[in-house]
Amino acid sequence: TCIPTKSLQTITDIKALGLFVYLCSCPKNWKLNVTQLKSHFECNKGTIYKLINYLIDLGFIKISYAD
Repeated sequence: TCIPTKSLQTITDIKALGLFVYLCSCPKNWKLNVTQLKSHFECNKGTIYKLINYLIDLGFIKISYAD
């Protein structure tokens, strides 16, 4: 897994950085699953959503709705 330098220099929240690195390691066709993420990171779904929104605000995650 290659992590873009910009992300390492921009993401200041250590938990968000951990989530981003984990997401970068997932297969391209993997779909974001909050239940799986909260289990993996041992936190509640509110925390996962907060971290996801932080990464969205920074432009590192984009929302795409399936048909």
